[in-house]
Amino acid sequence: MVSSQAPACVERANDARSELSTLILKGVLDCKPYADLDAEAKGLVTEKALLFDGFRETILEAADGAASQIALRSPVPEAELSRLVDILQGFGVQSYATEFAQRRWYAMAYVGMSHILWQALHDVTPYYDASGRMQFNLHSGELPIVASGKVAFAEERSVSTHERTYGGLSVPVGGGCCYHIGVRRKAKPNELQACNQSIWVKC
Repeated sequence: MVSSQAPACVERANDARSELSTLILKGVLDCKPYADLDAEAKGLVTEKALLFDGFRETILEAADGAASQIALRSPVPEAELSRLVDILQGFGVQSYATEFAQRRWYAMAYVGMSHILWQALHDVTPYYDASGRMQFNLHSGELPIVASGKVAFAEERSVSTHERTYGGLSVPVGGGCCYHIGVRRKAKPNELQACNQSIWVKC
């Protein structure tokens, strides 16, 4: 009974992921608040008789993509900042804080920087809590926004490994014999590697 139901369950789960991704992406871009998106997402999952927690990463992937689009499209005002942060935090993005770079979830950073740009364009002095290290000689009129004592800048690089991949092709040459042609290649996965560490301040 379990094995006969498994394919149907997998199909429902795949359908739910696709529908949730579309629902969240469109909803965030259409300016819906977190409460509405949460209710719609839970309703969709419940309708398919599935567990909501199993789709949290799918939801966050879509929410991050939509929020990033908004932040990169134009400066984010105060109300929009609150809405986007509520959505991301409401769906639990902070649980993945140590994985943002690996997952390429940059929405929280994009939204924050986009809002700072909006403040600068509207003559609003960005809030700075002075918690970061200040080791810079600022010019007249420069105000620090955020500072950090240690920042690692990373870039994606192809890293050679000792693993090899093999591919080949068998060609019939007649008489029931085949000739096999093959090649081995070193695997070169892409990884984020730190290229510089420094003190950082944004004014």
